[in-house]
Amino acid sequence: MYISQLPSIPLDELFKNYSTKLDLSYSSTFKGDITFGHLGSNGLDKFTNYTGPKYKLPNFVFKIPEGIFIGGAYNIFSLKDSVKFHHFCIDHAHNTNHDWLGYFEQHHNQMIPSDLLRFKGRTLLLKGTWSEAFYHFITETLAKIFVAQKEFDLNSFDQIIVSSPHMSYVKQWLQLLGINSTKIIDVPAHQAVISDELYVPTYLQMCGFTSLELIEWLNTRVPESAIINPALEGAQKIYISRSGSRRLLNEAELKKPLIEAGYKIVQLEKLPILDQILLLKNARSVIAPHGAGLSNLVFSHGKILELVGKGYNNTCFADISLHTKSDYQYLVCDESQSNIIAPEPIFKDYLLNE
Repeated sequence: MYISQLPSIPLDELFKNYSTKLDLSYSSTFKGDITFGHLGSNGLDKFTNYTGPKYKLPNFVFKIPEGIFIGGAYNIFSLKDSVKFHHFCIDHAHNTNHDWLGYFEQHHNQMIPSDLLRFKGRTLLLKGTWSEAFYHFITETLAKIFVAQKEFDLNSFDQIIVSSPHMSYVKQWLQLLGINSTKIIDVPAHQAVISDELYVPTYLQMCGFTSLELIEWLNTRVPESAIINPALEGAQKIYISRSGSRRLLNEAELKKPLIEAGYKIVQLEKLPILDQILLLKNARSVIAPHGAGLSNLVFSHGKILELVGKGYNNTCFADISLHTKSDYQYLVCDESQSNIIAPEPIFKDYLLNE
């Protein structure tokens, strides 16, 4: 049978028949059109027109009998009921204006795989479209965990499927949240799975936006007894250095003024998760090129300067700062391939006058 031959059902019936708890209360995000700050200048600017996403999304958990998940296409359907689930319902990371619709229809024309990996009992699916990446893990996978834990003891599931469970930060976060590591299953990216009962939490918000509920909950998960590495203790100003793409090419020339201004230079990917959290939680000023490390801004309430390339309109960290009421600014930089070059006079002037 082709996936496209399975019937879709109206959204209200989908919610009524498959949600474990019909809770259509919306996440408490800011309301308004999605507008972006002006990125056309070479100076410092703020997202003065930015008010957050206009969409408010329902959140609940789907319980799907004989649920099948096809990893590469992110299709989910019930073999028992012969019903396919709307991609928009399962993956709130997109809105209806995105080009995923063509991609989705393309994969609906494939056969239901014969090499299904079968799991007995109850399976919690936490995978998302881009959740292999750190930012998406924080804002999407952890959001799914937040939704699920409101209804379930996560350790009551027979298995839990997450993206990249071998990654150190994934292991550390799941441990921090008290999830039993023996429950975690590693499923290859394009492997299709079937479970007696497949539980699928929805997202709290679209891709690129973060729910205030999630931020507040994550901050409650940091143990009060947590102690930062002594080498990082007292660092109230930090500069986050990147070693991969989008790195600051003239970083070497700017290290001296950064250090003179009292900044500690760190590479977050080399630090344990708790140290990353506590470092951002304690910092009153953060400077960094656009990158995954800024996902930890969910724990920050200080002053933020994000270094971005010309014409770059990704407001994901401005959105976090809006929720945490941080003093967010960005500095437009010249670009060289996928990296950036900060305008030194403006950068140094910022350090002198912050």
